[in-house]
Amino acid sequence: MAVVGVLAAIAIPGFRTYQLRSKSAEVKTNLGAIGTLEETYYAAHDQFLAAPPEPPVIPGALSTVFNPNAAFIALGFRPEGRVYFSYGVAVTAASAV
Repeated sequence: MAVVGVLAAIAIPGFRTYQLRSKSAEVKTNLGAIGTLEETYYAAHDQFLAAPPEPPVIPGALSTVFNPNAAFIALGFRPEGRVYFSYGVAVTAASAV
């Protein structure tokens, strides 16, 4: 039992670190994609496109399905698989490239 306890004490923090890195990679990838798509949209329409948050509430520890709203469909943003974070775009009158 002591061996199992020691292995668990070593493995659990390592697994949590791995999960955190995975979730951080999701954010970096999706925000980069949204930024690129917004720049492309701006080039075509001379304005940025606001997008309400999707999912509306941050999922947290459990992932959820991303159901793109009309703005994300117009941008062409559809992340692969489930998401751990909520994504949205706020646009102000002073927004510029």
